[in-house]
Amino acid sequence: MDLIKQVYLSNKIYYAKLSTTGWGDYDNSLFNKYGEPTVDMGGDFIVIGVGTYTLNQNLKLVKSQFPVTQAFSPTDLDISYLEAGLRAKVFVETNALKIADVMDTLRNQDLTTNQEEIKITVI
Repeated sequence: MDLIKQVYLSNKIYYAKLSTTGWGDYDNSLFNKYGEPTVDMGGDFIVIGVGTYTLNQNLKLVKSQFPVTQAFSPTDLDISYLEAGLRAKVFVETNALKIADVMDTLRNQDLTTNQEEIKITVI
């Protein structure tokens, strides 16, 4: 699995985008055997030096419902551009860990998992 993390500014709005690609035969066989895992892209997010923000629950299947993009508008959220950018960065970093965790859980269900077969690339 390749996990691509992006944070970018477009039209005065920060966007956080996570994409999952490059699924190997092993992961696809696990999806067929156990089902595609879900990850909650919402929840509480901690921005160090700023505080916590919360997004509503947003369950996504890790393969078929990606990429996921979240907008952080300083105007709509009544926050600074700096804080909007920090929120976007925390969103991608936190959810990248959630994705890795649900995939580890899936792989650990299968007794035939060979750790050398598992490829995770974070870009």
